[in-house]
Amino acid sequence: MSKKTTYAVVDIETTGTQLTKDRIIQFGCVLIEQDEIVSSFATDVNPGMVIPKQIESLTGISNTQVAKAPYFEDVAYTLYQMLSDCVFVAHNIHFDYSFLNKELVRCGVPPLQLKGVDTVELAQIFLPTAPSFRLGDLARQFEIDHENPHQAESDAHATGQLFIDLSETIRKLPLITVEAIIDRMDICSMETKDYVQLLATEMRKSLPQLDPKIEIIRGLALRKKVIPLFSEPQYPVNSYPKTKKGKRNLFQEHLDYRPEQAKMMNEVWEHFDQITHEKNEAKVETKNNDSKNLFIEASTGSGKTFGYLLPLSYIVTPENPVIISTVSILLQNQLVYQDIPQLNQFVPRKLYPVLIKSHRHYLDLERFAATLNKKGQSKQYILYQLGILVWLTQTTTGDLDELHLNNFQHPFWEEVTHRGLEYLSEDSTFYSQDFLVQLEGKKRQSNCLIVNHAYLAEESRREKFALPKSFYLVIDEAHHLPETLQKVSAKQFNSFFFSKQVQLIEQGEDSLWQAIEKIFSEASVLSHDLKLLEYIFQDLNQCVLDFFEGIKTILPQDSASLKYREFVIKSEDFDELSIDYQKNCRKMELLLQEGDTLSKNIQKILVSTFAKFLPSEKIILVQFIDILKKISACSDFFNDFYQNNSDSIIKWLTFSDKEGKFGLLHMQDFDHLQLTNTKWFHRFKKILYTGGTLRIGKDKSFLPRELGLSDYHFSTMRSPYDYAAQGKLLIVDDGISLKQQSVDEYDNFVIHSIQKIIQRSDRPLLILFTSHRLLQKTYQRLHMKWLVEGREILAQGISGSKEKMLKRFANSKNSILLGADSFWEGI
Repeated sequence: MSKKTTYAVVDIETTGTQLTKDRIIQFGCVLIEQDEIVSSFATDVNPGMVIPKQIESLTGISNTQVAKAPYFEDVAYTLYQMLSDCVFVAHNIHFDYSFLNKELVRCGVPPLQLKGVDTVELAQIFLPTAPSFRLGDLARQFEIDHENPHQAESDAHATGQLFIDLSETIRKLPLITVEAIIDRMDICSMETKDYVQLLATEMRKSLPQLDPKIEIIRGLALRKKVIPLFSEPQYPVNSYPKTKKGKRNLFQEHLDYRPEQAKMMNEVWEHFDQITHEKNEAKVETKNNDSKNLFIEASTGSGKTFGYLLPLSYIVTPENPVIISTVSILLQNQLVYQDIPQLNQFVPRKLYPVLIKSHRHYLDLERFAATLNKKGQSKQYILYQLGILVWLTQTTTGDLDELHLNNFQHPFWEEVTHRGLEYLSEDSTFYSQDFLVQLEGKKRQSNCLIVNHAYLAEESRREKFALPKSFYLVIDEAHHLPETLQKVSAKQFNSFFFSKQVQLIEQGEDSLWQAIEKIFSEASVLSHDLKLLEYIFQDLNQCVLDFFEGIKTILPQDSASLKYREFVIKSEDFDELSIDYQKNCRKMELLLQEGDTLSKNIQKILVSTFAKFLPSEKIILVQFIDILKKISACSDFFNDFYQNNSDSIIKWLTFSDKEGKFGLLHMQDFDHLQLTNTKWFHRFKKILYTGGTLRIGKDKSFLPRELGLSDYHFSTMRSPYDYAAQGKLLIVDDGISLKQQSVDEYDNFVIHSIQKIIQRSDRPLLILFTSHRLLQKTYQRLHMKWLVEGREILAQGISGSKEKMLKRFANSKNSILLGADSFWEGI
């Protein structure tokens, strides 16, 4: 490849994906020279077979359209001649190149012997934050004209322009990043690496100046991060506009005046403005004796979010920031990137939001740098590495959610996700640029911290509080809080998981334990403790198996299968067990206590000396420390399980297999569902609880009662939404009696009803479910049928991340989105 190379960007449409029996029905190609499309060619092809209905609907290419088109035999040699001496480029090159060659050989034409570049792999590496790598989605991202997706001519033009844009993206990167990527590109298809090498050669000749927003640390190009200092207007206007006229003057063209929203703003203002604070935090007075807890039910369309944000903007400071807790990361992002920026356009004092998540949402620069020295990794592992190298030149947060991945289950993410500030060394060259260190600095300068309910609830379990003590707390979508408190306060011991953890460190070739022993010599202060811990783990594993085997003797034996059955466990139940079994329980309890003491001692030493280890050793040590923490958690669980017999606690047992070899012990303390029993409730002077559905019928006390609150004020905002004029209610006319139907009959009825609604409406549809099982069943039954009709069905948990699905849904003309959970709110 050289600067004068001609690139043939090819796309083909076929009757299917099977090389042995399917045929080409359309061919498209654009030729690119020196980053410009210089010519194009496209033709329909008669496949000599019927185009399947599904393909016809997907591509818009009909049997009638190709009936008079040339057969592939008629154009094969022409295509061969046109593509000769070019570099073959395609979006997913393996399919297009292999299929085209198969057809050429079938027609007696020699197969192509071309170099090739895959734009999918280029996009995966150099567009790490793209929500999707489908051609249509990338075309929208780069604002490329793509009028006829799944037609060869349009796809070839879009891929050609994408290829040009990707080339320009690569040239704008720091040369050190591109070179680091090239060193690891051997896993890429065909000559994709050679093409990037060509671009790097051009970059070396021109030696572009390093972007002033980039800095180089230990061979990594990083986006510089700046912690913005909190600032106020020199002459702040702190007079909150209580009147209608005052609000209209403030809103101007930015916000419509809504009476119910205005009413909510005033209630929020009065609730929080009761606190008058001086420099000495101990001197806190209230104007009256109103409750600490204010519940405001604000229905859809009332402008709830601005209803509490605007009055808070007049009073919060970095010394007393407002902590806003909402139900999901999706709604957190909506607050930070949509609602608050819109508010800041017209309020006299701006909110400076900082989105806070668990440390596992962030990249650890030190740990990532260590992975670059590892050899022999899988293709996906290396693709993740290369994407991160590019992303580091873009991100200022290090928030892995920016990558829009469906999950983080791959081993790579276990090695690079952050483990917390305690694992950082101030001597590290990455310390000042560490994303958690930067986040802590932003928190100190912010007057508005955004978390989700799970993060807030976890405050009760942390050794140190992650959130500052403050006067102001807002719990948005508050009706989800009891459920979150229940999940966070529940404890569980999974014997199968425990056994797996023990197996990870047991002696054996390439075991974690063997890797630990290589790090610590026989003379090490930890050598004795590690050897002792090894023996404890081995005994513990057998004790746990015996525990679940023996406990089955006191359970009802009325079923052949124990899987998924639940059995309530009472303290007196253990008295009925044999003496040998009780000895085993006592032995297991003692082993767990000894293991806990040893593991905590080892953890303490490892964490305190963490900085002295090599980066590659730190990866192993963090894996080991994680296991030790899980062992400690098991010990804490059994102490509670045996000794805590409070009336507020319920204990139960389930089995994860038919024979009952592995089981799960559960424990739930219902006292922990009461807010007054949490560690964090008393750290806030005033709390606002808001949401669209805080009542059950007319009962305003239901949610406060569930949260253990007796002192509260409850207010309801009427909905401004005119349902009669603006909504349409559709009711199925063939209703069934739910009590008389089986689960399958009910599912069929729901799916049939949804089918009828889809048929009536050729527009985007959001269909919400309370059951993930039924959602998935609906998708499986309907998605192929409607794909044939040209309508895409997206499903939560199946079609990618929420962000990916929402973008595809928003850009569609008539797609269907099946959602549950977070899709119910804030969309």
